[in-house]
This record gives sequence, C-alpha cells and structure tokens, in this order.
Amino acid sequence: MFIVINTPNGNVGRVVAEKLLGAGEYVALLTRDRRRVSDFARRGATIFEGDLLDWNFLSEATRGCERLLWATPQAYDQPDLLEFQTRLGHNLARAVRENEISWVLNISSIGAQHPTGTGVIQGLREVEQALDDSPANVLHLRASYFMENFLHSLRSVREDDAIQLPIAGSVATSMIATGDVATLAANLLCEPDWVGHSVREVVGPRRRSFDDVARVFSEVLGREIRHVEVPDERAKMGMLRRGWSERSAELIIAMYQALAEDLLTPVDTPLIAPTTLRCFVRTRVLSRQEAGA
Repeated sequence: MFIVINTPNGNVGRVVAEKLLGAGEYVALLTRDRRRVSDFARRGATIFEGDLLDWNFLSEATRGCERLLWATPQAYDQPDLLEFQTRLGHNLARAVRENEISWVLNISSIGAQHPTGTGVIQGLREVEQALDDSPANVLHLRASYFMENFLHSLRSVREDDAIQLPIAGSVATSMIATGDVATLAANLLCEPDWVGHSVREVVGPRRRSFDDVARVFSEVLGREIRHVEVPDERAKMGMLRRGWSERSAELIIAMYQALAEDLLTPVDTPLIAPTTLRCFVRTRVLSRQEAGA
C-alpha cells in the first residue's frame, strides 16, 4: 500500500513528497512530465506519467493506494477553469470509490463553504462535494490566502517598487505560507487520524492588510514598496499576457472581490501556522530580488 501525490511539482506537493520520502514512506507521484520529478525517482518514488483528466490513467495510477494527497491543479490556461476542476473532481471521486482508497487529504481553500461568489474557489468546492459522495475518509484542508501569491508581483516590485493587485490596500485577510500547509499535510498523511468527511481550516499567524504587506516588503527590502490597487480590466490584461485564459482571469478577480467582501474567512476556530509574513519575505522574496529574479 502506498501514498499518492497528484501535484509533486506544486508548492505543497513537492514539500510533502520530500517529507514522506524522508520518513521512509512508499510514495507514488502523478505527473505530466517524469523528467520534472527525476530527483524523487532516484530516491525511490514510483512515477506515473499521464493526464489527470484521463480516467484510465488515474484509475491505474491509484490502484493499490491507501492514502492520497490531492491538490487541484490551477491550470489557468484552461478555457473554462471551473469546468476543468469539476471534471477532475469527478474523476478523482470515481477512482477513490473503485480503488477503495481509505484516506484522502484534499487541499482546499477557506471560503469553499460558499456555493457562489468566490471565483476560482468555487472549483475547489466542486471537488470537495465530489469527494464527499465517496465512502473514503476525506479531510478537506482549507487554507487561507497563500503568501506565495505575492511572488507573481516580483517583477513590479523590482521595476516599479509596487505590489499591484486588484484589491484595496486597506483590505485585510489571513495569509499563510504553503510550506506550513505542506508540513501539516505530511504529518496528517503519515498518521491519518480523520474518520468520515471533515474540514480543518488553517491560517497564518495574523491578519494583514495589503498595505501592511507593502510595509513589510519595504522594511525587508530596504526601500519603499507601495501597494497599488489595479483596476480589474488592467489586472485582467496582465493575466492574459501571462497566457491565462479570459475565464481564469475573471475567476481570479472574483476571488479578490470575495476577499474584499470578507467571504474568505474561517467558519470555525482554525489551526494557526507559524511562518510570519516577514519570514516569508526574507526567505522567498529577498534572495530573488538580490539575484534580479
């Protein structure tokens, strides 16, 4: 019996794979390109190369799986991201049922309790609901806003001394480092302790406004960084230039609107992750800025 990870190149999946292999677990990785996980293959991971939308591939790759970590890929180039996420969720639930997988840890998002109005998070809700129709023990790990989202702003930080986002600087939300989510996920997979279908919410150490984020960037980088609220249409054009589909850009903007409306908040008392925003900027941003990335 082994543990399957479907996104071994993602911010969460890669760290979980590292930790599970280090703990001596038997791990299988699902990837579209085995060359990108060759380091894990050398360490003993089994590699399955294929498309998650291909039912035959997903069924074969998860046969014999006991525990599964699922993080829905954010494939922003998809013409209809929500439809893509929904199809993945139904494929996953079918594989869980037919292969009798015992435990599924699903990386989701705070705000997934809302049926509409949360943009891209609506697709994660669809995945949750598909899994809740399966007989497996399912835990939805709902995380708050990822600090890694600010890495998309590094070019504007370097060139314009600004973090440019389609949201007012006064809006505050909890922000979490994906490394903390991965550490929690790895621990849960090593010793699964959930029964039935449940939700655990996890947030960062404190709520921060986006103006606060700019102040922390300024202090760590040693120069003034401003938060700039970008009009939705301008933000959308920037996403299209990155190769994202129009629908994906609209869903991301809708997610920021949900943040502004305070929809992306915990339902219950959440777990508190340790990594501070200052630590994140020092470890993930400062080195890239010094290297000109």
